Amino acid sequence: MKPQQFQPHRYRARISDGIAALGTVGTHPLTATVYRFINSRFSNSSEIASGKESRTMSGRWHCKGEICISYTSLEPETALAETLAHVRYYNLPEKHGLFIWPGG
Repeated sequence: MKPQQFQPHRYRARISDGIAALGTVGTHPLTATVYRFINSRFSNSSEIASGKESRTMSGRWHCKGEICISYTSLEPETALAETLAHVRYYNLPEKHGLFIWPGG
C-alpha cells in the first residue's frame, strides 16, 4: 500500500511563525514515560525515540522533511485509541497498528 500524500495545512506558515515566536521561554526537558502502539515490523524503539522516520513521509501534524517527531502519549489508553483510530480510518487490518507479543 502506497502511503497517502498529505498537503500542508493551509495556515502552516502562520502556525510556524507563532511557534517560532514562542522561543524557548519556559521550556524544560520532559522526564516521563511515554507510550506508542506500533507494530515492530514497521519501526524499532530507537527509531520511535528519535523520530527520524517522520522526515521520510508526511503525517497528520507534520510535513515530509520538516522535523523529526514521534507521536506519543502520556497514557497507554490514549496511545491505543489513537492507533486504532488511525488503522480504522485507513481501513487497515488492526495488526498493522498493534504489536502482539508472541507468548511462550
